Amino acid sequence: MTRKDAKLEKLIEEASVDTDSIEDVAMGLCYGIQEHVRFPIRAKAMGEEVSVVGVEESDGLEVIAICERKGRKYRARLQDVRLRERPEGAEWIDAYELFRRRGW
Repeated sequence: MTRKDAKLEKLIEEASVDTDSIEDVAMGLCYGIQEHVRFPIRAKAMGEEVSVVGVEESDGLEVIAICERKGRKYRARLQDVRLRERPEGAEWIDAYELFRRRGW
């Protein structure tokens, strides 16, 4: 395990405290992103340049990115959004991506 993976594992573990299900872990990671990531973030979603202005939880394992373009807001799964920059707190997004790659 690399040093980066160990750090991400620690964040997943932090998000897992007092959880009963993997859905609760996803929710904990969403809260970590909300708390630690600096928004807005330049990104590309649905083939368009957007600004990610925040995230929200959904039913199940998804974290939803709230995207804004030309004054309109859109929602997309966070894993379908390509960030154009690494904001402060981006390791929380990395931890969520690692969690998702595990197949949950």
